[in-house]
Amino acid sequence: MKRVIVILALLAVALSGCGSNPDEYYTTNMPIDHLEWKVIAKVQELQPVEESGWTVPEGAVVYKTQEEVKTHEVVGYKTKYRTEEYQEKVGYYLPTWRPRYETRTRKVAYKEPILEPVYATRYYYTIERWVNTKTVVLGEGRNSPCKYKAYECAENERVNTEEQYTIWFAIGDHWQGIYIDKEQWEALSVGQEITVERNQYGVHKIIYE
Repeated sequence: MKRVIVILALLAVALSGCGSNPDEYYTTNMPIDHLEWKVIAKVQELQPVEESGWTVPEGAVVYKTQEEVKTHEVVGYKTKYRTEEYQEKVGYYLPTWRPRYETRTRKVAYKEPILEPVYATRYYYTIERWVNTKTVVLGEGRNSPCKYKAYECAENERVNTEEQYTIWFAIGDHWQGIYIDKEQWEALSVGQEITVERNQYGVHKIIYE
């Protein structure tokens, strides 16, 4: 049985084929091996969560406050020293008179800022947020029409439905899938040949007329 591999960008399989450069792209017609669809519902639930910040958002209930460091301000500078290397000319190489250098070290002064903390009131509160709670597969199929029952939300839920439509090509002893739009997917059929740009590793993109 053929082994399913990752979609398009992750395909990295060594195949035998024509062409001296396996990375070189060329245009050809390829038959569709099979068609798949999948519909996923990503469900969120309104739940109380704990957060904190320097201001209180609307609808939040504060349960604690405390003074914390919000930032720092520069109140002065102090002189510090660091050691650095440099090249010093110490003579010449004879008979070419090419300059001769030696590595020396020296102390260099620099200014380091003196920082003092700036305190402010930080608020700790609870607030209702939409939280991801579950992912539900509403339907999936191969070589069949896309039909599924919509997710019924509870009173404190909302849902984002994602539809995935994939066409699959046989690449040597593997399959390669490419996501396409629903309208394009519905117009295709198994065995139909479509124009693609590919190299020896797989399909790069579909070329639409």
